[in-house]
Amino acid sequence: MFTDPAVHALVHLLRIRARRVRALHADPDRDRGALSIELAILVAALVVIAGIIVVIVTNKATQKGNAIP
Repeated sequence: MFTDPAVHALVHLLRIRARRVRALHADPDRDRGALSIELAILVAALVVIAGIIVVIVTNKATQKGNAIP
């Protein structure tokens, strides 16, 4: 799906964090503060990935637009 190794690594890291959040949420003896921190990290990662995707799409669109004579 992703050709850029950095984006692939970010997606992999995000999947690992999401799996950990689900595991913490399922644990009845979990520390609520830790879950909040994990969710904040997950949301921040999603925002960063969305920003990267917007930059990539914008750059590709600009390149295609500049190629039109």
